[in-house]
Amino acid sequence: MRQRTLTVVSFVGSVAAALFILSGPSRGDEPRMRAHFVDVGQGAATLLEFPCGAVLIDTGAQDPEHVARLISYLDRFFGGRPDLNATLAEVIITHPHIDHSMGLRPIAGKFKILNYVDDGQMRGSGKANVIWIRKQIKEGKLPTRLREVWDDEIQNLPERRGLTDNAIDPIKCDNCDPKIVILSGGMEENPGWSQKDFNNLNNHSLVTRVDFGESSFLFTGDMEAPALSTLVEYYSGTDMLRADVYQVGHHGSYNATTDGFLEKATPQLAVISCGEWDFGKDTPKNPFTTFAYGHPRYDAIDLLNHAISTPRRPAIQGGVFLSPRKPGRLQIDKAIYCTGWDGTITIDADLHGKFRADVETHKSPPSNKLEPPEPEPVDHEDGQPAPMRGARLVAREKERPRSARSLIAAKSGWRPAAGATSLAVPPTVDDVVAHSLEGSDMEAADLATARRSPSSQRAYAGAWVTDVTSESGGQQLSLNRPISINIHNFKQWLISSQLRSDQLILYLDGMPLKGLHPDSVFDDIGVVTFVPRRTPESKEAWNRLLTRRDSLGSVAVSLGSEEGPPLKTKATDVKLRAINRDWVFWTTLFAFLGISGLFLWLSISSNILRDPLISQTEDPNPYSDSRTEEAGSDVHGSKVDRPPYSLGLTQMAFWFILVLGVALYLWVMTEDFVVFSPTILALMGVSATTALGAVFVDSTKRQSLLARRRDLIATSASVQAKIDALKVQVDDKKLARVDRAAAEQQLDMSHRQLLENAAQLDSVKRQLQPRMSTHFIFDILSDDTGISLHRFQIAVWTVVLGFIFIVSAYRTLAVPDFDATLLALMGISSGTYIGFKFSETRT
Repeated sequence: MRQRTLTVVSFVGSVAAALFILSGPSRGDEPRMRAHFVDVGQGAATLLEFPCGAVLIDTGAQDPEHVARLISYLDRFFGGRPDLNATLAEVIITHPHIDHSMGLRPIAGKFKILNYVDDGQMRGSGKANVIWIRKQIKEGKLPTRLREVWDDEIQNLPERRGLTDNAIDPIKCDNCDPKIVILSGGMEENPGWSQKDFNNLNNHSLVTRVDFGESSFLFTGDMEAPALSTLVEYYSGTDMLRADVYQVGHHGSYNATTDGFLEKATPQLAVISCGEWDFGKDTPKNPFTTFAYGHPRYDAIDLLNHAISTPRRPAIQGGVFLSPRKPGRLQIDKAIYCTGWDGTITIDADLHGKFRADVETHKSPPSNKLEPPEPEPVDHEDGQPAPMRGARLVAREKERPRSARSLIAAKSGWRPAAGATSLAVPPTVDDVVAHSLEGSDMEAADLATARRSPSSQRAYAGAWVTDVTSESGGQQLSLNRPISINIHNFKQWLISSQLRSDQLILYLDGMPLKGLHPDSVFDDIGVVTFVPRRTPESKEAWNRLLTRRDSLGSVAVSLGSEEGPPLKTKATDVKLRAINRDWVFWTTLFAFLGISGLFLWLSISSNILRDPLISQTEDPNPYSDSRTEEAGSDVHGSKVDRPPYSLGLTQMAFWFILVLGVALYLWVMTEDFVVFSPTILALMGVSATTALGAVFVDSTKRQSLLARRRDLIATSASVQAKIDALKVQVDDKKLARVDRAAAEQQLDMSHRQLLENAAQLDSVKRQLQPRMSTHFIFDILSDDTGISLHRFQIAVWTVVLGFIFIVSAYRTLAVPDFDATLLALMGISSGTYIGFKFSETRT
């Protein structure tokens, strides 16, 4: 009886949800707006529906299957609102992470977008989509106005009321005027956070406030605690953060909801956008899942429970995490909703601050009850909670593309059979009615659903990948080496899915390698062979896969159509060789080693890295003087018979070899030729400027010394001539005694002057005498007074930045992009070295 009651309740709720999706806000005497928090899995996409227009905040999704779900939802939405002409008045991307922008391209290709707004950031896992739409707009390929919002623009406003204009707020209805403002934008300068927090794109999220009469909504993207604190401080004394409906930041993470923020926001209702709790449970090696992140977190739910007074009727059991991979069910009796619990959530609001929330379904929570942690003990000295035993590690939750996944929870009150997926899009009225007619006959329901949903078809036939073998016989996957995939029930799966074998593609760790189709198919025995290679369509997937260093040991191998999802697989431990040791690899390696070896030989045997100014002395062979002979050196080739190594030229050589090596490595890994980035040009420019500056300083000083020596030689010659003339006068017997005494006195003064000139000339000659090379390290770190700090610091900073450059290229498979701080550090270091060279003197 209880099961039958639950089925009826679920059916009625599903019918109401479907009808609610297809109906629009009243456009009569009482205007209304509706917020659609679309279930896109572990991502975010919120459609704001007004009487005269629609705005989409974020276009994220968990995987391509959920992108299709979002597109289908928008199709049905515009089907129910023909007056909008399939046009989005505005699309706002809070920040360029893939779970907030994955659907941007297909949405821009299918629907008309009048205004596009983002935070100006061009990095992050979703940067390709942001860069793409900006390029399309600038080239006039989209009828869209571009608006980027930087926080400086908001800070410079005369009042703390947020930023708005016709691009940010394009909705102007006849019977109402909704207000859309941006409260925080991308940060160009660090407002006082740690460098790690400033580099975190989540903290640059656009914060959007929407007012519909007395009803208000607040969207903070993925903004985390440091940025929330700055936001609260800036809007203190105003009501700009107060909102009736709050979309919980960062998918309900522990680090994006704070007491201080909720105290100012005072929400009456909260909505969390995240995936189902078990997404990622069966793929423990994938860290980019709801299960691995632990969304939503108990910490955030607990804060919301204390901040929200509105009850949720009826209360439900929802999946909540104490920490990553530790879920449990929790009683939710406050007005807290979550797409991971409820599917798509719609909130209907009027001009008087009244709301109604409707949910699509109720998904099954974890079987175990969540046991909240014990309250922290009170410190008896000050009455404050004592610190926790063992500090909590606040690990930064990385944003990466989500791997494809077959949904398990059923939509609209029905549950698929084992091996089947749920509907890829919210159910239509026909879907719900069909389910009602089929009643409790689950097998018939599954078959009916399989006929309607292509994604369900592709998982229905009970097929799965059993194992994978390479041409060498083991479970190993290498680029350009054939592999054979064995599939159970393969032929039946193809027939039931209505797929052709040439529509199949390879999946690695749930990521589709588009454009990579089978080389051969043996459907009778269930064997498909692929030759893993990079295709233009799969380039981004390969790069994402190869930058996940934790999964390079092994990957899960499957296959499916480009629309997904992939087949279930038991081949989850296939060894992946990231670099295929073919002729390209060996040719590249030997080329780099050859160039490096040749350069090293030239550095030792020639003067390619040695001080080029030594040869500018006026002596034909400045190294054949008495000092060399006294040292017992052979002037025809001993090591001391060489100029010292130049620090500036060494720095140039260091960056030359480093950039060459990184470029070849990225080419071998990604088959992309490196485009020299501003960072590379800046580093090479700084090193070249350092070398040229050192040469200029040394040349200026040497020319000054040579001119001084010429003057002294000329002066000495003049004095000597004078001495010779005075000697003649002194020896003249006919000269009067007084005149002879005067001549002798002048002769004595001339001798002293000649001696002084000789001493000065000797000093100049010693300064012009070239310094002998001892060994490489001593040469680059020392001047004539010994090892100097200004030389030591530039050498150290060069090595440190080189190490950062290599590690960054290895981790991201891209040319590193240093920020202005690191480049400024290099510039200051080089400037210090050049400045001190002016004061270097020979002793």
